[in-house]
Amino acid sequence: MRRLSALLLVSMSVLAGCAKSDASARPAATPATAGTAKATSRTAPTDSMAIAATPADSALRAAADAGRITGADSAPVWLLVVSDFECPYCRQWHLESHAVVLRDYVAAGKIRLAYVNFPLPSHTHALPAAEAAMCASAQGKFTPYADKLFETQPQWHEMGSAPAQELFADLAKEVGLDVATWNTCTSSGAMRPLVLADRERARQANVGSTPTFLLGQTRIPGVMPLGAFRQAIDDELARARAAKGDSTRTR
Repeated sequence: MRRLSALLLVSMSVLAGCAKSDASARPAATPATAGTAKATSRTAPTDSMAIAATPADSALRAAADAGRITGADSAPVWLLVVSDFECPYCRQWHLESHAVVLRDYVAAGKIRLAYVNFPLPSHTHALPAAEAAMCASAQGKFTPYADKLFETQPQWHEMGSAPAQELFADLAKEVGLDVATWNTCTSSGAMRPLVLADRERARQANVGSTPTFLLGQTRIPGVMPLGAFRQAIDDELARARAAKGDSTRTR
């Protein structure tokens, strides 16, 4: 299996979506009809020092890394969702399209999906939310916890500079996590190296906004209507089948 970091560096290019300058922007209540929400700035220069200085727990991070990937090993196409839990456009896609993609494509063995953290510095709670989600992932509950984060995003986004940890802990209890273990994970900073490494790899590949979707050979910046997203998946699956057929014929 190709490493997630290798897929990031091979696949990404400059893309658009939530960015530093539009931290307070909120999408319309109705589904998006345009392909993207335009980016206007980049994130901070580097996370390298932060990564090096953060306490490490490699076994816990390995479990969390595996937990944010869903789908069969044999699936012919990867979908990497580069996202920020506090980005309103990421929330829009998650609420409108994520469950359908899981049901019709991931569960059917057609694609393999992985979440890639890209917390924007302009979003006060994005990094703690990402760490909270990865600590849930270490217990095998990344998807239900991510669902809760996106569902409640308006509530904790409006908290401003006030810590959201108590609310995040309530969500951990709601999805059935071992809250004591989750609290230890979040308070120790064990997941910060993994989250910052996600963001650094994406930044090195010139990604500066969310959401970005890397679907096989297709790059999709920003939110698009569910029907168009489904068509993009179907086109990529057809491309993968054609490539497999060509490979078989040339043997």
